[in-house]
Amino acid sequence: MTTENEIIEVAKKLYFLKVFTNSPMWVNYQMKKRTNPKAILYTMKECLAKKPTNPWAYCEIVVRKSGPKFNARDFEAKAQEDRNGFIALVDALKELMEKKKPKSKKDFYEEEIPF
Repeated sequence: MTTENEIIEVAKKLYFLKVFTNSPMWVNYQMKKRTNPKAILYTMKECLAKKPTNPWAYCEIVVRKSGPKFNARDFEAKAQEDRNGFIALVDALKELMEKKKPKSKKDFYEEEIPF
């Protein structure tokens, strides 16, 4: 189940259990602010567990505190993915250069270009 689907399910629970009847509006508000969906989901689950008297304010505080953690995790995962791709590219280029390395100037000028 994707994060967005989980957010919808938790928002429905909050709404129908009358814990946070404005949960759909709050989710929409956070999405317009481009808040990390994982932070939204975490916040809504916390709200469901704690059942605060002022859920909007509670969710705002929790998402403000938890948002940077989720953004940092996503950034680290993406950076590691990029690093792995870059390393693979460099390795492939090294291998290609080793195969195509001319032995002398004569070989360099006589070699056929594979176009």
